[in-house]
Amino acid sequence: MTLFILFSWIFCISMFSLLIIIFFRYRFLLIKPSIIIITFFHLRIQWAATIQAGYIEKYLPQPSSFFILVHIFPLVGLIGAFFIFHKSSIEIFSRISRRSLNSLSFRKEIIYILLAIILFISIFYLGHIQFSQTGLYTIFVDPLKSAEARESSLKLIANPIVRYSYSFLKNVFAPLLVVFLMIFILQNIKKKFSRSLIATIMLIFTFLVVSLTGARSPAAALLLTIIWAFYLKNGMPIRPLYFILAILVVLTPTVILTILREGKVINLSLFLNYLGGGIFRRVFIIPMEVGLYHVHYAQMKGFFGIAAIPKIAVLLNIHPVNVANLIYISYTHFSHTIESGLANTSYVFSYYSYFGILSVILSLFGLWALDFSVLVFKKIKNNAILLACLGSIFIASMAFISTDYTIGLFTNGFLLLLLLTWMMDKINSYLDKTGARENLT
Repeated sequence: MTLFILFSWIFCISMFSLLIIIFFRYRFLLIKPSIIIITFFHLRIQWAATIQAGYIEKYLPQPSSFFILVHIFPLVGLIGAFFIFHKSSIEIFSRISRRSLNSLSFRKEIIYILLAIILFISIFYLGHIQFSQTGLYTIFVDPLKSAEARESSLKLIANPIVRYSYSFLKNVFAPLLVVFLMIFILQNIKKKFSRSLIATIMLIFTFLVVSLTGARSPAAALLLTIIWAFYLKNGMPIRPLYFILAILVVLTPTVILTILREGKVINLSLFLNYLGGGIFRRVFIIPMEVGLYHVHYAQMKGFFGIAAIPKIAVLLNIHPVNVANLIYISYTHFSHTIESGLANTSYVFSYYSYFGILSVILSLFGLWALDFSVLVFKKIKNNAILLACLGSIFIASMAFISTDYTIGLFTNGFLLLLLLTWMMDKINSYLDKTGARENLT
């Protein structure tokens, strides 16, 4: 066993131990984006890198750089994140932990506003992409062409307004809406069943809308948003069966869509085979492998520099490079059939391929900067809106495992989520005051 392999295991197990301590003694910290990112970085990247440490050591010209990115970054990141807004995290967690459903009151106009926005964007989107050309439709009509349809029904859309608005729909408006709908459904299911039924139809509609491109992850993300929000509400109890069921619920739509995209008939045996094979690999192995590709390319052919940031490159008269597409074409076998694919990775790896090992310092400060969102959490007075915000931020934070930092902030809607929930809280307070005045008169 080489020192590289030995230290990989030492750091990985140490990191696992620290996260276990946090989960048992400081679980309130899991409302913070930095802790969420580090936790999933550990689960989805660090373990795979440790298990394949022997291969990585031989594959990379400079494996020590990869070691810093995979093992030093999360450890230093966790230590710093532990102390940032520590007391504020306790206060926020206590506001939503172990809350009864009836205590989560909010104005139903919030649901109407979010639903109206989603309807408008959906109509706008389908005005540019015919339903028959969407990835979701193609899965059922011509499964073998669904991968192409998925690319053309979002990533290859020429109009940036359509792309960004739909991205905000599935990453911002839909996650918030499904949490409010679930609260509303559970509050009314016994006393006003018809209202719960209508809200359930809205919920199903939202899941269908975010799946229009045929991508597997948006529906799973909405399910995880709901599960996480209610897990926070219940005080984050330690129940292994709950975790297993949650994983199955979240991965089920992904497995089903994968089977359908390959034109196969769903059965239990095939479902379990895909769940334990391709989907497991996609969740827990591929994120590390794609990061490894970025590091390998940079070490073999040089760092990309400013050219990897198109908007800045154009301003400086530098020819821009689509790094994610270049890595996709260079390393994946899918590039023989779909040249428009993107091998997206965590900003930790992509920034290394842009600027070298010193980028890890930038990555750390970027990680800790996300925790300033705690200041916005404190400003939100309504607990139901706060719960929806925390559930949605959980998913938005996970995006940093597979995307550049600025894309996570802007395109994937991290900042918009904070702004929108703050505005919704103001609207909710205004409607409450208006309603109170009307009742008095």
